[in-house]
Amino acid sequence: MLDKEDHEIEDKNWRNAENEDLFPHPPCIQDALQGGLKNCFWITALATVVDKDPEFIQKHMRDEGASVVVKLYDDGKPFYVRVKKTVPSDENGNALYARGALWVQMYEKAVTLSGLLLNNVKAEKNKERFKRLDLMKKRSYSLAVSQSPKIALPIITGKESDFSFTEY
Repeated sequence: MLDKEDHEIEDKNWRNAENEDLFPHPPCIQDALQGGLKNCFWITALATVVDKDPEFIQKHMRDEGASVVVKLYDDGKPFYVRVKKTVPSDENGNALYARGALWVQMYEKAVTLSGLLLNNVKAEKNKERFKRLDLMKKRSYSLAVSQSPKIALPIITGKESDFSFTEY
């Protein structure tokens, strides 16, 4: 199990969410709201999974009060990440990135801290840029931008994706 702390992510403000319900209601597609990060690929993948099987999300997360354990996948093998139940926020306590239900924010945080997004082709092409920014050592939400749901779905489900774009 990968245990990570908030100080390992570059954001400075954290809202404590220990007293918030991870699932205030059964997960639904309306919970998956993109915030200030260009990670529609991740939010779209979560929305797709929850739309097909809301129980999948609940089975892959465990609320431990002060932390949440999220089950992700690395090359089809389970990869557990424990994150503190805190949310990157602005000075008023508003979530900076994923919005909506807390489970979406915890999934986003877990994949950011996991480093699994570094394993994809786009990250390989940008490895030199990531090294310059020293993001290989310190996890950053900026790693979770401008990628493809085809990359996100296997991390969430453990199964290869047949996702494809449709030309209009």
